[in-house]
Amino acid sequence: MVSLLTPWSVDRNWVWSEMAGAWALRKRYVGVIYGLSLEEIEKNHGGLAMLSPTNVIGLNEFDTYLVELGKRVSAADA
Repeated sequence: MVSLLTPWSVDRNWVWSEMAGAWALRKRYVGVIYGLSLEEIEKNHGGLAMLSPTNVIGLNEFDTYLVELGKRVSAADA
């Protein structure tokens, strides 16, 4: 699951509900942040129970993340 976390989306309850569902079911997910930081999310929304530097990336890093993900999936299929 991929969630886009922006200054506007972090104020939407359904965004957190969907991430909490993935977290509770132990599904893989990543938060893509744009326009805010993990520190701001924790300060204003307390979301770091589900989010950490290991599953959050900046929007500018998303292309690199997809390339790395593709490599991992290909290696797992081999």
